[in-house]
Amino acid sequence: MKVREALVHEFAGFERKLRAIARQDENAKRLMTTPCVGVLVALTFVAAVDAPDPGLSETNVRDSHGDCRVKVF
Repeated sequence: MKVREALVHEFAGFERKLRAIARQDENAKRLMTTPCVGVLVALTFVAAVDAPDPGLSETNVRDSHGDCRVKVF
């Protein structure tokens, strides 16, 4: 039981830190307005697509397997 309580406490602290980081990032806040997009997904996406090429109007970003395309505007 003590291990479970310790893990719950650590995860709660981790989540508070992630929420604080997301509150400071405009792109993450905008992404979180989308249904089913939470703090972790928004921050991961913002970190992966840090600065799209300003010379392009849209860019194809492939996932790690290379078989899924997402349009980034």
